[in-house]
Amino acid sequence: MLVAAVVLSASLAGCNTQTSTSAKSSDHPTHTTKAAVSRAIRGAPGWKSQSLSIGSAVVTSNYDTEDLPGSVSCATKDFCIATGETGYVWKWNGLHWSLPTKAIDVTPSFRGAFAVSCPTPIFCMLITRDQGAIFDGHSWKPVEVNLEGSGGAPSLSCASSELCLAENGSVSLWNGHEWKNQNENLLPNGSASVACASSDTSCIAVDAGGITRAYRHGAWIDVGSIPTSPIVPLLFCASSDSCLGLDENGGTWRFNGTEWSQVAPSESTELPEQMDCGSVDFCVATQNAEAMVWNGSNWSTQVPLYPQQSLADASGISCPPGSNSCVGILQIFDGQGDLSSDWGLSYKPENS
Repeated sequence: MLVAAVVLSASLAGCNTQTSTSAKSSDHPTHTTKAAVSRAIRGAPGWKSQSLSIGSAVVTSNYDTEDLPGSVSCATKDFCIATGETGYVWKWNGLHWSLPTKAIDVTPSFRGAFAVSCPTPIFCMLITRDQGAIFDGHSWKPVEVNLEGSGGAPSLSCASSELCLAENGSVSLWNGHEWKNQNENLLPNGSASVACASSDTSCIAVDAGGITRAYRHGAWIDVGSIPTSPIVPLLFCASSDSCLGLDENGGTWRFNGTEWSQVAPSESTELPEQMDCGSVDFCVATQNAEAMVWNGSNWSTQVPLYPQQSLADASGISCPPGSNSCVGILQIFDGQGDLSSDWGLSYKPENS
């Protein structure tokens, strides 16, 4: 059985520790942060915990709110960005998570999920449907975003500072200067997933009928279809001719640039909520508080990441390109269903 040990630290430099948030008024935004935690997870092979702050109580002159890291993107094993729901971000340096810093201003009533993608340590894109910010290695700057589509939180993948794709029922492309919504006929069956690769600065988009388009050298081209036309909501591409996808029926597919072939059924009884890969031979997929690992030919059995699985959810997972390690965020809930803290997690196969 999985066993968790919890150790609370004293305080965080620059911030006062506290256990609750109270209304305050101030002319200048400040922040306080609850106590940091360091946990040891035993019984889940390859998984370790990281020290991560238990949320950020953000105090401004107008409102109080509390934010916790959710989605995460890693450019390297020493550089990851995690983002919450009120415009704050956390940075991982390979050893520690930073205190939260503000990347984008949101209104007091805003509650939504940000998507983040970091192809390099000197470029990250952070967006919702109508707000965004860019990290240049030093600071965050706002960028105009107006995504079409009926979806909620967009999925996002960047190949470079000059090429990103966002999908939320429709596909939009970042060209280095602005976001542009793509032709609605690009994917005739409605969009399903997008993935970009920094190795050859290319992107792949797959529609709900398996039709696949590739964006190479500034243009979209047709590169075929998945034979049985399943919806593939989870997609990773190491390059434009090397992709791995999970379909809604649990099947695992590989793309070689011109053809899709099914390579394995999933061991999961339901489609994972998210997947990320270091290569087409190493991926981690999560569902609620469980994770499974792809070794190039099959998926492992699911491993619990928290002893009380009903009180946890893996909100983010990211595997740096070319690596066999991943960083994740596990959200922990109290008995009333409210989000109470986050765990930073890391994974690396025990035999590597």
